[in-house]
Amino acid sequence: MKKLSILAFCALLLTLLNTSCDPDTGTGGGGGLSTPPSLTFLSGTGYTSSDATINAGGTFTVQLAATAGSEDISSLAIYENDVLIPNSRISIFGGSSGSGNPIPINSTDAGGFTWDISIVAHSTFELKTYRFTIVDVLGDSNSQSLLIDTAPATEFSFELRADSGCISTDASNVSSGSLMKFCPVMTSGAGGDLTKITIFEDGVSITDLSRLRFGTITNDFEGNPLNLTSEFANVLDTVIYIKAHDSGTKTYDIIVEDASGATLTKTVEITIESSGVPVSNITAARLFNSGGPSGTGGLDLDDGDSTGSSDASAEIRDLGTAANWTMQFAPITANNVNLRASTADFDNTFFKEEVAAAYNAGTDVSNATAVIGDVYAVERDGVFYLLKVVDVVEVSDNSDYIMFDIKK
Repeated sequence: MKKLSILAFCALLLTLLNTSCDPDTGTGGGGGLSTPPSLTFLSGTGYTSSDATINAGGTFTVQLAATAGSEDISSLAIYENDVLIPNSRISIFGGSSGSGNPIPINSTDAGGFTWDISIVAHSTFELKTYRFTIVDVLGDSNSQSLLIDTAPATEFSFELRADSGCISTDASNVSSGSLMKFCPVMTSGAGGDLTKITIFEDGVSITDLSRLRFGTITNDFEGNPLNLTSEFANVLDTVIYIKAHDSGTKTYDIIVEDASGATLTKTVEITIESSGVPVSNITAARLFNSGGPSGTGGLDLDDGDSTGSSDASAEIRDLGTAANWTMQFAPITANNVNLRASTADFDNTFFKEEVAAAYNAGTDVSNATAVIGDVYAVERDGVFYLLKVVDVVEVSDNSDYIMFDIKK
């Protein structure tokens, strides 16, 4: 009985010794004598090998060295807080194995590899664990992890460049109706992509989009706010033109907004230079068909009143009808009036001196056919007028008329 007890004790001791000397430190089902693969982060310039703080949504790169243990390496998996990272956020350099996550390891790399792996980090501001796990064909594994904290990216910024011809501060020598040039430089930040630009004049969003140009002098804003395309999501370095107001001083706000709704504003105060005597404006003056009722057919450009076609106060007259109304008009030469076709920008003419200049640059005409939008300059005894055809109305009883806006 004593011999049996001694033998039983020895058998138990041998079992314990065998168990405690098992070299398998893996986490898989490798069995008693297998060696798991090894994995380590290598350090060096440009590589993250320990816990780090980076920009939200930024990229970090690890240099990962893997060596097979008893068996070939079969796969590499990359986790973010224990969830497999989408393959679209992973870039591998230096390997010849397949793609995906887990990444299957081919025979070339199965015995070991050193890869540069770039990961696009999470875009939220929080601490997350990134775990890299290799597994061999027996299921034995090894892992290395990093804690990655995310912080705001490059600071959301907005500056107006002071390049030649660009307005970056308050200005007091701006011509009325001129195209003011601004050169903004905007950089996205923690709040995400740049999304829109809005232009205000004296606190009111500008609704006349023809006054706003983006990128080039001919490219009108499509809206105000102007939605930015992906081309400008991170950095916007461009030119914005704003057509100046008529006179006096006004404040312009250029506002950029990012995806989070955060905004940055640049404000400039613009004063229009005094460049002459302001014009008088007359709108919707009617020159009636001279074939109509008696006492019509002429137009007094000083007050916009309809007159007879030979009235001494009139400057232009309608040329009446042939088979139909001709829609033509002419200067009343008996009243010492001259008419010229003009290429002047009627809507952006604000001073009497500009009206005179438009006449001097015009081309003499003896008569004209009314076409909506056409501009004419008139002179009578040293007084100058600028006319724009804004409507041509035909009716059946010869009360047809041409409608003009007038500046004098």
